[in-house]
Amino acid sequence: MIPPQFGTAGPHFDGLACVRKDDLWGFIDRTGQTVIPIEFDYADDFHCCLAKVGLDGLYGYIGRGGRIAIAACFLSAENFRDDVAYVVTNQTAGYINSAGEFIWRGEYIPRS
Repeated sequence: MIPPQFGTAGPHFDGLACVRKDDLWGFIDRTGQTVIPIEFDYADDFHCCLAKVGLDGLYGYIGRGGRIAIAACFLSAENFRDDVAYVVTNQTAGYINSAGEFIWRGEYIPRS
């Protein structure tokens, strides 16, 4: 059992759980050891081997080792599903693959 020490903790997916401590997010293993530093403004669970993270108001993705896989350059981003994720930039909305390449895109028109 992991002693209470986090403001928020998600379930373990593939052995890792996202946690929030002092308004920053990171990941722990099943023993409670921090395996990806608690340094993100936001973090979500891993899906298709990538986890959505927030940095300075933008979103990107990290791999299971904690390295940035897709730079935080999106205004909005969804979790990967079937190896694609829906993302929004200031001019484009569409789907990217796990390499961060758009496989479909359209013009993003913000709601007024």
